[in-house]
Amino acid sequence: MPFFNNIKKIKMKKHLKISLFVLLFAFMATFVLSQEEKEEGPPTLLNPSDIGSINFSAQNPRNFFSLQEISTSRLDVASGLITGDNNLSYRYGNWISNVGSGQFSNTINQFYSQVYTSLNDNRYHGVISVKLRSGTKKDIVTAQSEDLRVFWNDNNTISSQQQNINVGSTYIEKGRFNHQDDYEDVIIVQSNGIKIYKNDYNGYLNTSPYSFSYNATLVKLKQIDSYNDEYVIGVNLNKDDLIFTNGGNVKIYLNDGNNGFQSSAFADINTGLNTITDIAVEDVNNDGFNDIIVVNESNLKVYLNSSGSSIDGTADYVLTNTSYLPYLPKLTINDFNKDGYNDILMVGYEGEGFLFVNDKSSSLYSSAPNQSIGYTQGWVSTGVGVDNIESADMYNTGGIALVVSYGGFIKMMNASNMNPAPPPPVIHKDVVVDGGFLRPRLILKNRDERDFNKYKIYKLDTGQVSYQYLGETSGSEYVDNTENVYVGGEVPQVSATIYYKVTMVDNSSQESDYSKQIGYTIQGNYIPDNSNEELNTMNFVKPENFFSTNYPNPFNPSTKIYYTIPKGDMVKITVYNTVGQVVDVLVNKFHSNAGAYEVNFNGSNLSSGLYFYTIEAGNFRETKKMLLIK
Repeated sequence: MPFFNNIKKIKMKKHLKISLFVLLFAFMATFVLSQEEKEEGPPTLLNPSDIGSINFSAQNPRNFFSLQEISTSRLDVASGLITGDNNLSYRYGNWISNVGSGQFSNTINQFYSQVYTSLNDNRYHGVISVKLRSGTKKDIVTAQSEDLRVFWNDNNTISSQQQNINVGSTYIEKGRFNHQDDYEDVIIVQSNGIKIYKNDYNGYLNTSPYSFSYNATLVKLKQIDSYNDEYVIGVNLNKDDLIFTNGGNVKIYLNDGNNGFQSSAFADINTGLNTITDIAVEDVNNDGFNDIIVVNESNLKVYLNSSGSSIDGTADYVLTNTSYLPYLPKLTINDFNKDGYNDILMVGYEGEGFLFVNDKSSSLYSSAPNQSIGYTQGWVSTGVGVDNIESADMYNTGGIALVVSYGGFIKMMNASNMNPAPPPPVIHKDVVVDGGFLRPRLILKNRDERDFNKYKIYKLDTGQVSYQYLGETSGSEYVDNTENVYVGGEVPQVSATIYYKVTMVDNSSQESDYSKQIGYTIQGNYIPDNSNEELNTMNFVKPENFFSTNYPNPFNPSTKIYYTIPKGDMVKITVYNTVGQVVDVLVNKFHSNAGAYEVNFNGSNLSSGLYFYTIEAGNFRETKKMLLIK
């Protein structure tokens, strides 16, 4: 293995430098703790002494994998492996069960095998799990030097090959290029550009790709110019955008919504790096918009997305301390400590890795890692590079494990705490028409937690000083039917605001911290943007029909008449007594906007008895009873 031997020589000096630094750091840490034993160090989120392993007994191998449910409700492993000597080489497709205890099954299930005469002719460049069909688990798409292959996931196993597209690639990813559906498309990098193979909705990829002549090395299909949560009500969801690296540059082209990308770049970031060994497109500052993270062995840089409007060329976080940057690093972004903010883990040559925990401030991350892993712990063999890394909840109990492939192995470094409390959920506000009233509707997102049971809703009502438990749901929304929200006019001059927070509860009854708070005006002419909200855009639900009611009824001495109109119109509301005499004309004006309105009727100068109000709006006319009891 001359390539890895050369790398090993390159790394020797760095190993010595790091070893001396580690010894010095350990001495200083021991001294400081001896002065103040109560001081606690940073959390250990990964456990280097708890390693799950798959051994393929391969010779001169390269190994790529994806995590997906195959035979269990946990994340199993689908692997693409090449192996062989200088004269003969083999390509295998395997899948391995996750047995649920932080370990893998001893049984390697093979779904694909081929023999080649040259190792260079059959290299894997990626294995991904893709949503190709409805009603099934995700299927597998593999990328080799000369073709794409599709394997279905049926009956708790991986089937034989379903499709072979004769096209070579050097990199493969997935995304929703066509965002009108919930299926995923496949994007590859070739020497002459980028191709996107659209999902045909039947388990196959369309063999006529969309081709783009961008010179790329690494590529992502992710959302940039819109909120990245596809379940948010009231957001104009765009299709996924194109992000790719070219040398030391990151280029972004927005999806034009018509099976293409805009001709002008949304952003062209000169990172100042000679090469970029990996790129991630994830939200790191928890504002709901995906950011850009790039890395090589000399730099880690984070570029924040300004609410989908721009990404400038100045990095918002920079790490240049090479003691904390592994050789040939790969990135995985996840919320390792379950606080709702994404952390950064880099892993490189010989499994050397550094975990930076998000400090939830404008500085994003510290200048030193919260945890280091690597060759000194012996979890990955010396003299090898890492082919593939992912981080995920492998237990369905919340803990985040690190999975890496190198040579003839796939290894999993388990979480120190496999069952932590869940992170706070993401919430957004909306309104919904219910019985003619506009009710507050909370849109809830569990951050794709595998260990999820329900949400608990808490409310801060007018006159209260603390949040009170309101209710719970396991669904994706919660409607508060006790409140009326106004988006029209003719409302009381005095307004009040109510607030909501939500927690997430896992299957072992652990409850998260509060989410961010959102507020609604319940006596005013609009729903205001609250300073603590995550979302600045609301989708106001307009009434579909005319509707009116009064409350309370019976009343003493006043009642509110609430009404909705589906379009702008002239509105007149008249109150009569039982003999048909006009008591009062409450409204007689043109309403320019559809919406929900309210007007007060005061009967303090009237005697007890039955009264009627008639509402007229365009061709609509309705009369209802009111009872005044003194």
